[in-house]
Amino acid sequence: HSGCENSGNLEFNSTNEKLREFMDSFGVKHKSKGIPDAIWKDGSEDFRKGFIDGLFSADGNVEFKNKSARINLVSSHDKLVKDISDLLGFYGITCFINNSMTKSNFPIKKDYGKLYKRNTLRFSKKEDILHFRNTFKLSVSDKQSKLDSIDLSNVIFKNNIKVISVELTDIYEDVWDISVFDETHCFQL
Repeated sequence: HSGCENSGNLEFNSTNEKLREFMDSFGVKHKSKGIPDAIWKDGSEDFRKGFIDGLFSADGNVEFKNKSARINLVSSHDKLVKDISDLLGFYGITCFINNSMTKSNFPIKKDYGKLYKRNTLRFSKKEDILHFRNTFKLSVSDKQSKLDSIDLSNVIFKNNIKVISVELTDIYEDVWDISVFDETHCFQL
């Protein structure tokens, strides 16, 4: 076991077999396999919120400058980023994913002469940031402080989606319609 302090928070690394068995009981696998099964099946609301906290506290970034704001999460694992986008979608938060290759290993920025995969999950709409801030709390105090400090009344938000055409197709999909008694218009399982 080893621990170190990072920005006022304690980071802990372990190779303990009992801890591994405990994590296995929740379906926790390698990040490349996506988020744990318990998030979708058995996880309580506190469990889900704690999981989101852990991810964004460890690998997330809160940006607020020049009257723009956005929240990012970076990972090299496609399935993990897709699953997190789906999970945040259950909370009514719309995310965009940008896939790229970079020469430097973020955030170290050392050039080892090879390319690294970088998947950036991002949301920047006022409603999404406000909903995230009201729903989740981050354990890393400087990230939470930055999130709390965003003056959403002073942020200029851009709508980056523009519909340029609509085409009739022969694709048919099942559609479900539900009503919820909730101010956020979100349906949570």
